[in-house]
Amino acid sequence: MNGDQFDPRAYITNKLTGERRLIPREDMTGADEFLEAMQSRFELPPEVRFQGWQESDDEHSVGNGRPGYRVIYKTLRTVPTGPVAVESPNCRVSLMNGTVSWGEPRFGRALPWRRPNRYLIPDWGRVYYNPLRYVRSEDNTVHMEAHQETSAPMNYVEILYVLNDDVASKDHYGKLSAAQAAVAPLLASLDLTFGARLLGVRITEEIGEVFDDWHWNRRLDGPTVALEAQADLAFIDAQAGLGQIRAIFEANAGRSLEHRSRLRIASQWYWRADAETDPVQKFIAFWLVIEALEMDGPNIAPVKQVVQSLTGDDSVPVAAAIGRLHGLRSRLVHGKQDAVSSAQLGAVEAVSLALLERHLLGVLTDDRKSALRQAVQDASSAIFSG
Repeated sequence: MNGDQFDPRAYITNKLTGERRLIPREDMTGADEFLEAMQSRFELPPEVRFQGWQESDDEHSVGNGRPGYRVIYKTLRTVPTGPVAVESPNCRVSLMNGTVSWGEPRFGRALPWRRPNRYLIPDWGRVYYNPLRYVRSEDNTVHMEAHQETSAPMNYVEILYVLNDDVASKDHYGKLSAAQAAVAPLLASLDLTFGARLLGVRITEEIGEVFDDWHWNRRLDGPTVALEAQADLAFIDAQAGLGQIRAIFEANAGRSLEHRSRLRIASQWYWRADAETDPVQKFIAFWLVIEALEMDGPNIAPVKQVVQSLTGDDSVPVAAAIGRLHGLRSRLVHGKQDAVSSAQLGAVEAVSLALLERHLLGVLTDDRKSALRQAVQDASSAIFSG
């Protein structure tokens, strides 16, 4: 290849030798879009994802296995007297001693960002006053590594599970959520049978491909990385910000103990929902925000009443909307439904955030009110329950 066939903007570094290898242009996707986005400014920086495969070979080429899930636990000083494996058509449980290979995407100097498996390359800088200005330490390099390593010999439990056809087309976290739900009864059974020492320390949890001989190809996917420098530079007026924080403290001081307790529980569920990648668990957590704030039992009438007052329009079909959300919550909790749509998740999130904002801040912003009204309209439609 001549020099024009390589893209100088990206390269692969050999960790052992330090040698850098340029990447052919035909193998580069997304670089132009990423660099173009660098010229723009966003409220939150856009996220990018590293994807690749590990463990494939000539006999187990990528794309020829069945979509699958792998999880490995190191036992706590629990030694098998011999290697054992129990197989079914779509699952194998092995109790072994030996080394374990595992891998994951890594993003160099990035830091964990707000939610699990999201990383942010920080923008460091110093603020100067009189005149006010911000001077950053400019470094827009994005390091991505296909990390892989092999453990020391150990005692471990490995579970390989073949995903059902209906989830094979989902994205990484869709597959992961479906697999975690599917093997949860198996893990609970093992835990109850053998005690907490068997599933001692989780070594790895992966999505990939399973072959008929139970060979595993690991898919590197899922975590994202963002460059903070792509976000707008926003300044907070110091005195105005101080006043807002003081108002939060004063509002809390004026609440009853019961109200504080409700807000504490609701806020914990809010953060649980914010961090959750499984849509079903996320929906349930957002509903529990609503329940903690407005309900004293199974009666959802108080929720209908407060949402009706917040929308400020009797024509908005609040009763139908809240009824549908509560019905969906019940079906999910009792195992009669195992999936939620983005519209369903968005509706329960909008309702929960509106109620939490009202209780915590004593106001409902125009944007939050608009989102609430749209959520009610969506949830009251016949399509929503499908």
